[in-house]
Amino acid sequence: MTRLALRALPLLAVLCAACGGSTPTSATTTTVPTLTTETYSSTVRQNGATSRSITTSAAGPITVSLTAFGTEEARIGMAIGLLDEATGVCARTYAGVTRLYSGQALSAAADAGRYCVTVFDVGDLTAPASFSVAITYYP
Repeated sequence: MTRLALRALPLLAVLCAACGGSTPTSATTTTVPTLTTETYSSTVRQNGATSRSITTSAAGPITVSLTAFGTEEARIGMAIGLLDEATGVCARTYAGVTRLYSGQALSAAADAGRYCVTVFDVGDLTAPASFSVAITYYP
């Protein structure tokens, strides 16, 4: 073999390796959902309850925080539950009792699906009371 041929062998080896049968793949991007907070405001009657349904797109927390309440003397109940699609009834799964100034929040881990948030009288109301709650979840 000539010297020129000996020098060309390494270059030929590199070129042949680059001609292999592998196809380059592009990176897979995963969309990470973003937590969102929405405000739900309504009125709860004496011995009553009011609910709001939400749909989560990914597993993660659902957190409910009382942000406004019509009376400081009374306590109010908050619940996170499963929404029965057939009846529209909110089956309370996690519940807590709070006052506005206590700064408490109710939180539960949830899979993607349909849930509900309920605000209810625990027996302290003597008249209807307005409220607002902040609901944080993956929409």
